[in-house]
Amino acid sequence: MRVLLVSYCFGVGNGQALIGVYKRALRVGHALCDAGHDVSIYCPGRENYHDPVTRRAEARMSFFDVPAKPTLGEGAAYNRAQTLDAFRRARPDIIVVGEAPLAGPLLESTLAAVEMGVPVVCLDNAYGPSSVADFHRHHGAMFDAIVLSGPSSFHMKEPPPTLCQLPLYIDASADAAAAVIDGLACGTRRVMTILAYDRNVETLGISVATKLDDPNLAAVFLTSRRDACEARIADVAASTRTSMHVREPLDDRALFGLLQASRLVVGKCAFMQLSECLTLRTPFIGFYFPGDFHRDLIPAECHPFTHMTPDASCDAATLDAARAFLAMTPDDMWAVHDGRLGAAAATVEFLEQLPRTPRASTRDDCAAIGLTPEVMRESLETRHPHASLDILDVRMAALRKTATALIYAVSCRYAVDGIPRVERMWLHVLTDDDALQAELARVTAPDSGRTLIRQSIERRAILEYDIGELALPPLHPPENRRAAREPRG
Repeated sequence: MRVLLVSYCFGVGNGQALIGVYKRALRVGHALCDAGHDVSIYCPGRENYHDPVTRRAEARMSFFDVPAKPTLGEGAAYNRAQTLDAFRRARPDIIVVGEAPLAGPLLESTLAAVEMGVPVVCLDNAYGPSSVADFHRHHGAMFDAIVLSGPSSFHMKEPPPTLCQLPLYIDASADAAAAVIDGLACGTRRVMTILAYDRNVETLGISVATKLDDPNLAAVFLTSRRDACEARIADVAASTRTSMHVREPLDDRALFGLLQASRLVVGKCAFMQLSECLTLRTPFIGFYFPGDFHRDLIPAECHPFTHMTPDASCDAATLDAARAFLAMTPDDMWAVHDGRLGAAAATVEFLEQLPRTPRASTRDDCAAIGLTPEVMRESLETRHPHASLDILDVRMAALRKTATALIYAVSCRYAVDGIPRVERMWLHVLTDDDALQAELARVTAPDSGRTLIRQSIERRAILEYDIGELALPPLHPPENRRAAREPRG
């Protein structure tokens, strides 16, 4: 089986790279290679991140790039042609997109897969049962299948057949963790791990360990700034300082093994760190950056095992939480996660069982909100007034949620007198009549560059041709994309 994985990796102002989607793709890619499959990867920005996992991937997977221009008008047409050409040369049996395709290469790749008639699968995170249902409702009609990962308490209880729910893409090595703990001479003491990649988390970890002042607790700090961290720990009272240990970041299996062996983890209040610890059934204290991921977004079953604070100094509430968490055991957290790991191997098994032809039922999903084959045929007849049209496939997925509209990407494969064609469109579903009239005025303005295909007063809907992503409302910043992946409307 030839599988094409689509991901992204890009840097931010402080020199770090946003790598979560890329790492998920790499883990799936390695599992596919282990199972004997042929893997290619398209990941713009991958030059921003290198580690042993990427170096091993470069030795066993095919990486390629696709030239791109600003996504509007001729630039959009150029990107479409270049992506289709690159993907056809890769000859995939399945295309796997590493996150909800809201913009950029992920969106272009998804539309290209649909245009090629290749089954396409989306990977993303499960944030809770209601969020899983929202995700499937708003994105399911674009894909042949969706794979959402998270602790089992985040899963939908009765998923549709096209939805696969898995634990997070982590595998823990108890032996590697034991070697780390033995190397630090922690003995039989309980372990608290501090993911001190951020200075605020490091400060919070030092403060928690100092106020706990527990001789039976070993505090392990993981940081790439080891010398600086050790210098700051040197100011701690000797009775506590002897129980603090600093290590450089570990490889994945050792890291997750250490987190699993820990009785408490202190980290950044971010979805991946928090959900990884919950998957390993380890309580978590997170430093909260206002406006970032909030603990209230996770299911209520998880709240007794998590705490967040915007204060890098351990206050009374944080200290109480730390003491309570250290008294817990993994057996207390069965309601959070059922203990399963091995998501990468389970994804491979799921992909192997997926039909090699696109599913036809996406047409029913699209018809449910008004895009029936008859509507699509009538809409396209304006471009082909004297031809025989046959609708082959209709797909759609939410792209943007604004104050007045939910905007979908629509792809329609059809035949004109037997010759296959594909049209890309946008569907706007407006909140009220005033919003509908305002959007109609914008679409039909002489200088808009937009082409109205169809309007429905009853459904408050507008169908127009896709002229390129830059004509859409701007997407939220990366840290807020969860809301965009789960539009409400």
